[in-house]
Amino acid sequence: MKRNKIFIINTILIILFCFLAIILINISDMPIIWLGFSAALITIYKTIKSQKTIKAIWLNISVFILCVTFFETFLHIKEFIQPLPNKSSFIYGDQYFVSHEALGYAPKKNMQTQSKRYENKKLAYNVTYTIDKKGLRISPLTEKNTFNKCVLFFGGSFTYGEGVEDHETMPYLVQDLSGNQYRSYNFGFHGFGPHQMLSYFHHHMVEEIVSCNEKVYLIYQFIMSHVRRAAGREPWGEHGPKFILRKDGMVNYAGHFDDNYFLLTLKRLSYKYLTYRNIKQYNKKGQLLEDIQLLVGILKTTRHHFKSLYPNGEFHIIFWNVRGNPLNDKRVLEGLKKEHFKIHLITSILVDFNKDMKQYLMSQYDDHPNQMAYQTMARYVVDKILSKDK
Repeated sequence: MKRNKIFIINTILIILFCFLAIILINISDMPIIWLGFSAALITIYKTIKSQKTIKAIWLNISVFILCVTFFETFLHIKEFIQPLPNKSSFIYGDQYFVSHEALGYAPKKNMQTQSKRYENKKLAYNVTYTIDKKGLRISPLTEKNTFNKCVLFFGGSFTYGEGVEDHETMPYLVQDLSGNQYRSYNFGFHGFGPHQMLSYFHHHMVEEIVSCNEKVYLIYQFIMSHVRRAAGREPWGEHGPKFILRKDGMVNYAGHFDDNYFLLTLKRLSYKYLTYRNIKQYNKKGQLLEDIQLLVGILKTTRHHFKSLYPNGEFHIIFWNVRGNPLNDKRVLEGLKKEHFKIHLITSILVDFNKDMKQYLMSQYDDHPNQMAYQTMARYVVDKILSKDK
């Protein structure tokens, strides 16, 4: 009878702990701490209630769990109180972000919203984002209904134009500087990666949006965090499109990252587990190389779709080789060059970036490109890439 009672108690404790774990992982920013203390209470209870022969075992388990939990608590406190260089906040208009089945999320169509950023409680910028009826940030308005030549811009916030006005984004400026000879389409958005670009093509959304009769260019801006985004390793991209690498180096569409709840829960746990972040860094060679292969596969498949739609089209990559580990940049570049992509290093566009990067950045707290950077980049696109058609 006593053994049955112990078994029932243990079963109830395990069920309650598992239930608590599921809740905390999904709602708490520090689930490991709360789970650690919960587990410690359980093992302390078992230490008190157990027979003398196994008390020491439970006691050692309790001490181990408490040590790990206190270490995790220390890391959280350290992260919270340290003088971070970027104590900032973003404010967007209501209903700006909407769920999107193909992309994961997207801006609401046919709307205008204000975006504010505060740095150390001071207003850093207050700009307006205007989204057209197709769900893209606007380009210059013209009397033309169709264009012979078009430029499709893909990427994240660097392409979209985080922190600048509509008329200051690179896609807008390219159309303007070309004298409206080229119609610009800004497919970029906050937090987007190459997997959203491929999803646009996979779900036949590009041909529904783009109207062009002759020559089409695609310009994709790469930053190193796109490697993580394409692999579904960022918390804001849980419902993003998922692609799986094939043996031939191409990729297949596989739904969304959050289709498998068990894997999603593990990912959420890794986002919030500071001990994991500090002990097992993402840059560990094996995982990083797999994600780079996936990135290259996504770009290779995107190019295939693009060339199928526009046989005379040109696929170009603007590579931000100043934002990450030089070794990792080299690994990505090697993968892209092996597939013969047309690559333009940002250090060849913003030629004095390494000498005086401040002139091209929003601020010391925000490393997004500013108006001057976009102006220089747009001029490069017009003079070095589009000039071949003149």
